[in-house]
Amino acid sequence: MGRRTPATRRKDRSGPPPWEDLKDWFVRLMFLPHSDWKHTWYLLLSHPWFQNELDHLSSHYVWKRNRAVASAEDLRQEVIKLLGEKLSRNASLGLKIHQADLQFGAWMGAVLQRLCRQARRRLSKKRPAPRKEQPSQRAVRASAALDQRAIDKDLELKDALAKLNYGRRTVILFRALGSSYSTIAEVLHTHVSEVKSAEVEGHRELRKHLG
Repeated sequence: MGRRTPATRRKDRSGPPPWEDLKDWFVRLMFLPHSDWKHTWYLLLSHPWFQNELDHLSSHYVWKRNRAVASAEDLRQEVIKLLGEKLSRNASLGLKIHQADLQFGAWMGAVLQRLCRQARRRLSKKRPAPRKEQPSQRAVRASAALDQRAIDKDLELKDALAKLNYGRRTVILFRALGSSYSTIAEVLHTHVSEVKSAEVEGHRELRKHLG
């Protein structure tokens, strides 16, 4: 029997599945008038279950015929780009309501697998032939190395955001995207005062995690 991905593995445990809150907000955004597809994009990318699925599948699909077509991180970034392209054309990704209630995790896992295969094909075509590095290329590489500290800070912020509960993380991400308090309240089915409170508490918790 072939190895099963986290999306299709079943775990014997009580309580809701790890993607339950993601499903609820995904469906809400589907029916929110004038919803920006970037909201759905950021919500997916910030969710711990989605991140774990993406990391696992990127490491798996980077291999083709026992050869790595790219690094797992390159494949992951290509999948993120493809996901944004698809959401910009269809913010629901074709999800049907009966699928959301019965098999959201398996459906989203299948979406990610298709994106991984498409990303692998793209990267296979892009793969350049080995050639001597030019001085300009060395300069670009050196410049990228200088930016490593900024990259490390981004990763530190990402880890800190992942430690917030989903409501606080959602509010902070939506505010960073320029959403109004009233829009966020509509998405989360709550009051504006609760959104403002979650923002304050979320930033306080972030400062604590970031030292």
